[in-house]
Amino acid sequence: MQVTKGDLVIEDGFPRGSRVRTIPRSETTIKMIIVPSRHGHVTLDVLQWVRDVGIALYVIRDSQVVLASNPEVYRYAAIRRAQCLAADSPTGTEVVRYLLRLKLRRQAETIRMLDADTADWILEQIPSVGRRTIPGCRQLEGKCAQKYWAPWVDQPMSWKGPTKPRWTTFGPRRSDRSNCGRSAVSPFHALINYAYAVLEAEGTRACHVLGLDPLLGLSHRDTDKRPSMVLDLVEPIRPMVDAAVLDWVRCQTFTAKDFTESETGVMRLSRTIHEEVAELAMEVATEGYAAWEDVAAMIAATATHKNAKKPRTPLTHRNQARTRLEPTR
Repeated sequence: MQVTKGDLVIEDGFPRGSRVRTIPRSETTIKMIIVPSRHGHVTLDVLQWVRDVGIALYVIRDSQVVLASNPEVYRYAAIRRAQCLAADSPTGTEVVRYLLRLKLRRQAETIRMLDADTADWILEQIPSVGRRTIPGCRQLEGKCAQKYWAPWVDQPMSWKGPTKPRWTTFGPRRSDRSNCGRSAVSPFHALINYAYAVLEAEGTRACHVLGLDPLLGLSHRDTDKRPSMVLDLVEPIRPMVDAAVLDWVRCQTFTAKDFTESETGVMRLSRTIHEEVAELAMEVATEGYAAWEDVAAMIAATATHKNAKKPRTPLTHRNQARTRLEPTR
């Protein structure tokens, strides 16, 4: 990626530069550029260009965001301070409960595609959320996750030509390489992980737009280099991503060229399917905008500065639409 004569020029493909796209400074329809590459270069001029034009830039490698540039940053110290204090206050507990209720409802909707009994069981857990502390919510979330992912294991994937037997089904969510969902060793969960990475990139952008610190989570504990608030926000949207990827996979017949396996057995997507999965994830991410604004409003309501308390809706523009619809007096 480089800037040439004032335009952003993106070259990719194999052989090098077989695809070229030029984006002028007048561009207003692009809000994010995602680079799913392990090799290449981005010049400093590019970082300045995307910031000036108002486009977010993310480089994702192995389902991890390794470079992020966000032009829209709402800096308000009172909101950041309120966010810090929320972790040990009733507000933090209510935010965690709110997000968990959303996640469980959406998990139930998604898993009903595979197992109605599991969906009913998850729905039965929702009334208990209001009585739980933050640690209790974490415990329930983990318990529901185990139930949620169990029916996925034996779901089939269609392949053209011979493939490894263990690739013919989705397989368990937990990876042998990481003892969690990361570093997927099956093609399906590699697709899920990449979609999650795109979702987290959009969640990071949302944090900056809403004035929240991406690192200061409420449900996710503080961990070095982990965007805990971003992970809090995207949790209710993950089941919707799962459903979108599931629908897409059911319509596909994959080939061995669609995936590569690293020397440690971790699966990576080929360039041919990066774009489709990213588009799926970005389309679903918009479903989280209202909830993310609600969380920011709940936190901002406890701020000490009155100007910080006013709810902002820069993602959905709900406030602006409401203002236009109100009759003049």
